Order: sequence, then structure tokens, then C-alpha cells
Amino acid sequence: MLNRFHTTYQTRNSFYEVYGFDILITDKMRPYLIEVNQCPSMNLKTNIDKSIKMTLFSDVMNLVGFTPEEIESHKDFN
Repeated sequence: MLNRFHTTYQTRNSFYEVYGFDILITDKMRPYLIEVNQCPSMNLKTNIDKSIKMTLFSDVMNLVGFTPEEIESHKDFN
């Protein structure tokens, strides 16, 4: 995989990665890291999935320099 990276991309700035962090928060608000997912699911099966993941996607696009439309304007995701 590393060899393919070096032959395909000139710099690491050519792509971005999103990691998923599973965190358990106790009743005393103490966080525990459960796992880190290198390739988290981005499906939009439930309303909470849509709300969280579309916001995440919008934030990622803003970080890399794109200006996505407001999430509320995407009626097909609501």
C-alpha cells in the first residue's frame, strides 16, 4: 500500500482521512476511549446518523477549503 501511495500521490496533502472514535462517557462524565475506526461507516440510515454525519461531512469540506451548501437545504437527507 505504501508503494502505491508513493507512485500515485506526490504529497500527503492530496487526500484526507476521517477517523471514527468510539467513546464511552460514564454517569460521572468520565470519558473512555473504546476504539478508533480507520474507516468509519458513513451510512445515513437513521435521523441521528443523518444529523451527525452530514454535519461532520460539512465540517470536513470546510476544513479542506470547500464551501458546501447548508445542510438544511438538502431536503433528500431530512
